[in-house]
Amino acid sequence: MPPMTPGVGVRALPLVLVAAAVTALTLFGLKEEALGFDLVQVYVPAAERVLDGDSLFPELDDPVFSGHRAYVYPPLTALVTIPLTALPGAVLEIAGMLGALALMLLALWIAGVRDPRCYAVFALWPTTMTAWQNANVTVLLLLAVALTWRLRDSVGRGGSALGLGIALKLLLWPLTLWLVLTRRVRAAVVSAAVGAIALVVSWAVIGFEGVTAYPDLLSRLTEVEGVNGHGVSIYSGVLALGLPSGVAHAASLCVGAGLLAGSLVYARRGDDRASFTLALVAVLAFTPLVWLHYLTFLAVPLAIYRPRLSGAWAVPWLFWAVTLPGWPFEPRRAIAFVVVVVLVARLLTAPDGAPSTTRRSSVPSSVPVPEGGR
Repeated sequence: MPPMTPGVGVRALPLVLVAAAVTALTLFGLKEEALGFDLVQVYVPAAERVLDGDSLFPELDDPVFSGHRAYVYPPLTALVTIPLTALPGAVLEIAGMLGALALMLLALWIAGVRDPRCYAVFALWPTTMTAWQNANVTVLLLLAVALTWRLRDSVGRGGSALGLGIALKLLLWPLTLWLVLTRRVRAAVVSAAVGAIALVVSWAVIGFEGVTAYPDLLSRLTEVEGVNGHGVSIYSGVLALGLPSGVAHAASLCVGAGLLAGSLVYARRGDDRASFTLALVAVLAFTPLVWLHYLTFLAVPLAIYRPRLSGAWAVPWLFWAVTLPGWPFEPRRAIAFVVVVVLVARLLTAPDGAPSTTRRSSVPSSVPVPEGGR
């Protein structure tokens, strides 16, 4: 990785200060019920139910689905939240949000970014703000994605990082296929094994409650939230056109499969960066529910291709259009799709930047992760 040029830190100061000010204003301007919403309203109550021996998952007709408070994650997410149940409410909210932001910035560091301007621009992405404002598990998934790339040539560490990410939320599974496509089969086996063990052990902790009904739980969530106009998935976009859910699922599968096919093509050319980028976009294509904060995953390909500030880092600012109230959801969703396509196309076709990364990384996977990395 090329060192940061002299003077970059000084030039970055105004942008960093603006990012810090906007973040602070956003933090203090949030409504009380929005502070760390997912952590406070979903994960911690789920962890408390585990401690009390109550049922972790809601019934399929529970009204919590319509209130966005249904716990629909594998048990591991609730279990890792248990230590946070000891925190008082106000401390939990602030610590959760600041901790989420810190983990997201750590993910950029792991992915190779050293230019402070990139961190400032990333902090101002609406996807980033949505993630830390809700203090949701997406920040841990982003960290898992960054570690998967950084440690891709380390069978044990890279595979384990991805496996734990999958156990937190199943949507990262296409990255295991990416390891296979790039002939990192042993790492893929490790990721599958670690993910499976983590799922089995965490489910065993709660006596395997809800394990057989879990697919029905996910189907119920998709049924309720798939029509939510705030979703930017292919599935929700097809539903918005008035087509049935079967067609929406088929569209997601076709696009995701096409992206994986493209990932395979680049893998055979020895282009890890492009192959990884398409596999990561496939994660978003296959998922029937894509909230705005999922799009922070795009920061990892950006970090890979553009570890220094460039115009590409400002493209995700266009996602702010998706958050503007007062106009139909369909155009917002279309804007989100276009932004993703434009950004990915720009990365894959740009002739400049760091040289294409072949199977063996130019940055040894043994480079230590800073303290605090998980």
